[in-house]
Amino acid sequence: MSYNIGFAIGALLGVLLGVGVLLGILIITTKNHTVKRDYDERQGLVRGKGYKYGFITMLIANMTLGYISLFFDKPIMDTCFSMFLSIGLGGLVNIHYCIWKEGYFSLNEKPKVFITIMLVLAVLQYISFAGSLKEGIIVDGMITYRATSLVVAVLLTFTLVDLLVKSISRKREDD
Repeated sequence: MSYNIGFAIGALLGVLLGVGVLLGILIITTKNHTVKRDYDERQGLVRGKGYKYGFITMLIANMTLGYISLFFDKPIMDTCFSMFLSIGLGGLVNIHYCIWKEGYFSLNEKPKVFITIMLVLAVLQYISFAGSLKEGIIVDGMITYRATSLVVAVLLTFTLVDLLVKSISRKREDD
């Protein structure tokens, strides 16, 4: 019983710390040091479509994960990991669409600072995943929440690669 309470308190503190770090990153990465992002109308439309495609991807991922679970006697992944996987896939589709349609960075954002922070966070997520491997990410044949850091790391890596490829593509178009 006391372990569950400790785990819940630790998880809550982790979420609060994560929200605080996120707010700090949002403030640091804008030119006017505010959380609010300024997008023009075209970017707003692009972001809306990106959210739509990301949402549809999450629906398909959740349906797929639900149907996959019907074919096994016991779950192959815990709920936390499957939800992170679904959110990661939806986020990846949204981010990819917004990057390629020029709706990812706001008008008041500092892209180089943001990219640097994303790179640092990706490395930290891979390090976290390596630590989770020591503890074991698979328990009783089921992928556990300990593998969620890999989902986040892969999402960040794909985003960074997308930004790099888009930057190279934009430079080639300008030449």
